[in-house]
Amino acid sequence: MTAKSCRACRHMVVQPTASGQRRIRKDGAYLCSVEIPPLALPDSVTKAYGFRIYKVHVLPEWGENCPLWEALKAEVSK
Repeated sequence: MTAKSCRACRHMVVQPTASGQRRIRKDGAYLCSVEIPPLALPDSVTKAYGFRIYKVHVLPEWGENCPLWEALKAEVSK
């Protein structure tokens, strides 16, 4: 079994090619579409410091220790 990576995660947003394939460039950065639940932090943190979680771009090799990693589902061919 290979190690977990963003390359094999269903949350990594990859635009399909003209033929509909999921092609990942080695040097590309992709958006992670995982839903981040709101944190219950006090106003002293959120208002005073402008605390916010932003979505980031990920590299295909990342994700080994990600707790939200989910495997891509194998596509069924007809």
